[in-house]
This record gives sequence, structure tokens and C-alpha cells, in this order.
Amino acid sequence: MSRITTVCGDIKPEELGMTTMHEHTIFKTLMLIKAVLGNGTAKQGLSKDQKSDAVEESQSNKEEKIPKGAALGLIKMMCLNPALKKSKEDYYTQELIEFKKVGGQSLVDATPIGGHVNMKKIQKLSKNSGVNIIAGIGYYVEPVIPKKLVRGGEDAMMEVLSKGIEHGIGQSGVKPGFIKCALSMVRDGKISAIEMMSMRACARIAKKYGMSLHIHTAYPLTYEMILGAADVLTNEIGIKPERVLICHIDGDSIRFMNPNLEINEKGYNSSLALELLKRDFNIDLDGWGMAMQGKEKGLAQDEARFQLLKELVEAGYAGQICLGHDVANKMTGKQAGAYGYTRFPTFVPQRMKEEGMNEASYHQMTVENPARILAY
Repeated sequence: MSRITTVCGDIKPEELGMTTMHEHTIFKTLMLIKAVLGNGTAKQGLSKDQKSDAVEESQSNKEEKIPKGAALGLIKMMCLNPALKKSKEDYYTQELIEFKKVGGQSLVDATPIGGHVNMKKIQKLSKNSGVNIIAGIGYYVEPVIPKKLVRGGEDAMMEVLSKGIEHGIGQSGVKPGFIKCALSMVRDGKISAIEMMSMRACARIAKKYGMSLHIHTAYPLTYEMILGAADVLTNEIGIKPERVLICHIDGDSIRFMNPNLEINEKGYNSSLALELLKRDFNIDLDGWGMAMQGKEKGLAQDEARFQLLKELVEAGYAGQICLGHDVANKMTGKQAGAYGYTRFPTFVPQRMKEEGMNEASYHQMTVENPARILAY
């Protein structure tokens, strides 16, 4: 019998309900800071069969990094926000309650290895809010993948994942419900060999246990790079594309995190999304309500995001699309004056109604698809 593994134990797929498919709750912010600043493992060696593809971290890639001044300014803004006066536990419990008020029943926490807190805290969030939380296990971008795992190669990465799936994350005993990896860094015109190694390890473990694989994607990856990685998954690893959720496709498809993107008059480019959907992959549009960019710009981004969604739904792909917000800190929370986990549940159904779209497709994207993808 198929089940979905939440931080409080297994539930039946039909118990999942309305789900946001890519979020974060309490996690170690040091991991995010390291990722933004680009410190970490880039100079570590790969396993012997990977060394020919590896390239050491080079300052020649400065244009691919977020300037340290901008990153530090963002961190300063986060620290000065009044919302930080609450403990993380109290803050995120209330955020989850706000999500529940707009019909939310379940949340996918995409925090990877290195960002996990004691998972008993996440378990407590779920119990106190009444929202199911499905935790992930896996690896984030190259700079924050543990050095010893880079040295150990795919086998070492797979061993850690297997241990977490079978015995729980850390010492908590809380088990993950899906596998996460990230593709983001470019070396000599190719996706980082370390991140590709991580993706292979995660895909093999996802295939072994029957769990879904969720993949972070981001600029400066090109469409060709992302589609090339998709080919590796299906042709080399043999994982079924319907067991894969490729995240941040809206960030790849609207003028948001991809400044070089050629867009149409509605502000988006649907070519990557359509190609992945044609290949039977699932995609996540998970940047709804990104108010850190400023509410006016955020509203414009959400409209472009909605127009992209509308085209994909009208093309018949509602059965492969999920939605989320990628909340990553208190500044994006409802208590901080932003939207938190409440933006797409209030914005998308209203816009669909205004456009005369079939309301059943919203249920498909937020209830049926998450249950299918997360069940194993």
C-alpha cells in the first residue's frame, strides 16, 4: 500500500489535502549564508571516475556569484526586521496556522543536509499547527555539500541518504518523505561536476526506495544544461520522469532570477517548461509572493507567473504542475508584512476564476499531483 511519510509518521495519500510543494520552515541559516557567499567545497577532489570532469573553484567565475556586499546587506535587513523578535518555533507555527486558514493542509519542507535543525522541532511545528510537514533529505549547491562526501563520491553520498531514510534524519528518528538535490553552479560551460555527482547519487537512491526526487534549478544554468541533466536522469539512471519534480521553473522562465531571458509581451518564456512537461517530468512554480523584491515588483512577477501557468494548463499539463512559495526566512512571512505560505492559495484561484479557467485544475495542481508525487 502506498503511503506518504510526514515528520509525524506515514499517512495515506488521500489524507494529504491541499499542499504547498516547496517551502522551508526552521533551518540553519549558516548553510544559506555559505551558499550565497560561495564558500565551501569547490576545491575538494572527486572520486577517481569523476576527476576528469571536475574543475577547481576559480575566481574567474566572479560574475556568477552574488556580490558579498549585497548578500551582507540582505542579512542585515533580516536581522533588523521586527519579526525576528519571535522565536523561530513560535513564528513558523503561526505562519503554518495562517496557511491552514486559507485551506492549507500539508507543506513540503525542502531543506537539505546541512540545513537541518533537530527534526523534533519540525515535528513539533506540525503537531502545534495541525499542518502535515513532509521533510526532505539530500544535498544543496556545491559550496555547502560536505567535503568528506565530495571526497567519498557517489557511494558516500548514497550511504548517508540511505541511513537517513531508514533510521531518520540526524539522531531524531524523524524520517524524510522525498529526496532533494540542486543544480545551480556552472564550471567551464557545464553544470558543476560535484552537483552532477550529487544529482546522480540522489536519483539512484530515489529510484531504490521509490521516493520522489526534487531538483533545485537556478540561473546561470541554461535551458540546454537543465535538459541535459534531465537526459542523464532518464537515460543513465533510469528514473521515471513522473517521479521527478523540477523546481523553480518559474524562476527560470520569467524575468526574475534569469536576467538574460528572452521573454514575450506577458513577461515569460514557456519553452523550458513545455519541453520538460512533454518529457513527462513534473514542474514546480514556487516563487509566488516573493515580496523581498518589493511588493510592486512581486505583483508583476506573480502576474507573469500566472500567465505562464495559464498557458501550461490550457496546453493540457495541469496533471504535472505543482505550486509553492519557497519561503526561506522570516522576512517572507505573513507576520513580517509579506505573504508567507498564503499567496498562491489566495491569488491563483481568484485569477483562474477571472480568466474563466477550469477550477478543477487548481485542485489537480494542489491536491492530486502532490499526493501522486509524494506517495511511494
